[in-house]
Amino acid sequence: MKLFAIYIGGEHPGAHIEVHDVRFVVAAHIRDTYDQLRAEWWGTPGTLHVDCWAEIDHADGFDVTLRPEPSKAREKLYFVNLGGYDGEDFAEKHKNLFVVAATVADAKARAIQSI
Repeated sequence: MKLFAIYIGGEHPGAHIEVHDVRFVVAAHIRDTYDQLRAEWWGTPGTLHVDCWAEIDHADGFDVTLRPEPSKAREKLYFVNLGGYDGEDFAEKHKNLFVVAATVADAKARAIQSI
């Protein structure tokens, strides 16, 4: 089994523009994630689409593996979504990172150091 990070988008009746989210799904192949993505989609039926996806097997210098038992390692894998304005564009800019750290605070600090 593999860990997939999937950036999805689609329409929502309360939104004026396309909405997006990131989903994490464990499956053998990317196509095996589609039923779960559809089941979790809160937007307008039939508008869901995958903008991009990645198999997460390495992050921040570490191998990422899936096991049935919880990890005993101090460090954990974090997904960090940084957002901010650059003063030039109308919309907020985002940078998504996968960081290995001992705490949420450490993960945020490491992500911020990368920009």
